[in-house]
Amino acid sequence: NTLSAKDAMKAQMDALMGRDRNLSTEERARRKPHFSDPEHNKHYLAGLCPYSLFTNTKDDLGPPPASNGDICEAAMKAEYDKLSQEEKNKYGYE
Repeated sequence: NTLSAKDAMKAQMDALMGRDRNLSTEERARRKPHFSDPEHNKHYLAGLCPYSLFTNTKDDLGPPPASNGDICEAAMKAEYDKLSQEEKNKYGYE
């Protein structure tokens, strides 16, 4: 399961500059973030993020790595928490 050179470069650019790098400022402002976007930490949404569970302990892991989804927003968690258990199961985060 290897990536082509083009796909590898696209993945690297997404990691460095974000998926919305080619959108205009107006398009970026209109885009509504969703908790299923890859930049949102799925473990945080499910309430099991080890990066936030062990804060200020000897097992503190520091901030989550960018490859793991580094955005831990309370608004996204609230949106996810509003879903029924059946809808949550469709995303597979729990």
